[in-house]
Amino acid sequence: MDANIANQTSAGMTQRNSIADHLAKYGLQLLVSNNEFRTRCHRELSQSQCKKLEARYRRMEVKKYSAGAELKFYEFCADPKIGGIVHSWYADQLRVAGNYVTGILLGAGRILDVGCGLGYLTTWYALQNPNAAVVGIDYSPQTIQTALKLAENLQVTNVTFLTANLTQYRSSVQFDAIVNVRAISHVPKHCTPLKNIRRLLSTDGIFLTIEGITSAQDAQEYWTSLVGAGLIVTNWELIHYSFQGRSELDTAVTCRTVGSPISPDFVKMYMRSSKQINL
Repeated sequence: MDANIANQTSAGMTQRNSIADHLAKYGLQLLVSNNEFRTRCHRELSQSQCKKLEARYRRMEVKKYSAGAELKFYEFCADPKIGGIVHSWYADQLRVAGNYVTGILLGAGRILDVGCGLGYLTTWYALQNPNAAVVGIDYSPQTIQTALKLAENLQVTNVTFLTANLTQYRSSVQFDAIVNVRAISHVPKHCTPLKNIRRLLSTDGIFLTIEGITSAQDAQEYWTSLVGAGLIVTNWELIHYSFQGRSELDTAVTCRTVGSPISPDFVKMYMRSSKQINL
């Protein structure tokens, strides 16, 4: 089976506009330049907040931070105003991911969103699946507190947020669907959280994972981790989003607990897709 490149068609315009409106309620507005970012910071934040954000963002960019410093940065961004500005960089990425996931989640009874952050997509899944019980987990306590308040403000009643580490989270019930949007890539070893995800999935459960996989080697490693965790890879796609005015790609993978896997010769599929994109 060849890897597909997910198309954005005019038929999905209403839904895409809807999720854009949903993200806007959190303060997410598409940014296309550093000047726009700085303008929003100085217009909406205090001078002290701007200085702290710039310093912490710079450290994050050059990756000169410990795990503790990373947590402090994310908890700093748990302030709704700050988070809304910082995460605006990823507004289109979240829009595309949310639309992609929504089409697959329909009908799921229990949904788990791992690495949920402030709940932008978690609440979207809940709104699109009003009969589902949706749970979002994140390792940042401050982020979870804010996510709870924001969901309450939006009157989303079928969602719960919990402070939990992905590798250690346990639940008394299993989930019909588990979603990861760029959370597992931040975990040093993929296989441990993936094995836990497999344990949390119900029979016939589905795991949707979207990551910024940019090379065949990364794809090979991720594939190996998924299969090693006991998951069956049934689909592998590349999805487009806009970042700073240019087109970027994420890799969207669908896994199941039962079913027929796609060909393990996925590296060639990945490379063929990449060549198609570069034409």
